[in-house]
Amino acid sequence: MDDLIEQQAAWDDFAEEYYATEQASQLPYVTDVLSYLQQAQLLPQQLLDLGSGAGRFTLPFAQAGVRVTAVDFSKKMLAILRKRATHQNLTQLIVTKKASWQQLVQESQDIPVLWISMLPDITAQQMLQISRLITEKLLIFRLTQVNDPLLTPLLAKLALPPERPEIQSELMVQYQTILQPEFQHSQMQFFNYQLTEELSETELWDYLRDYPEITSEKFEWLQTKIRPKLNQGRLKSVLDYRFELLILER
Repeated sequence: MDDLIEQQAAWDDFAEEYYATEQASQLPYVTDVLSYLQQAQLLPQQLLDLGSGAGRFTLPFAQAGVRVTAVDFSKKMLAILRKRATHQNLTQLIVTKKASWQQLVQESQDIPVLWISMLPDITAQQMLQISRLITEKLLIFRLTQVNDPLLTPLLAKLALPPERPEIQSELMVQYQTILQPEFQHSQMQFFNYQLTEELSETELWDYLRDYPEITSEKFEWLQTKIRPKLNQGRLKSVLDYRFELLILER
């Protein structure tokens, strides 16, 4: 319980920064996911958005006419969400609830449709616990890959940590494996994007100099590999992003 309280406090402190980062994203995955669900006739009349945050999906769902119960353990995140809902005249379609996934499991109330997006640190066994609350449909959406064609293989060759360790790409496979026997139907939908990123030589070296587990030898090796790729003192990279949507139906 102490760990949970610490996590809640950390997310409260991080809420404004997280929301700003979310708003700055250039990837249109929210719009694309919503369009896919509408076209596939998978958009329900109501759902529970677990780990709703500041409303990344809650608000677009409500704009599409879905009644949403937004659940998050961060009061600051929910405060931002409520403010946004008021501004967009969506308060009649959105109910907020401060709770963790552990509390939902403990309450053991049936949930017809559950949406889970980017919820961190949920193991396959824990997701199985959550899934047993679902009476109709469970939808799990995660970022599963960010690949930089230049940096990703170089970092791997030096046995350095990946740039986005929170992605945990293996989780969706684990979720699918453990959850499929619990549901009658399952399907996976992929959303792929490319995003161009450009850094100056100074920005690049500053970034790598502070990289986790870097040593002076590894830093110098990276410089020798990257320098030939610079164009007028800048590095331009096209990053590959993959998101996955796992849909499970009773």
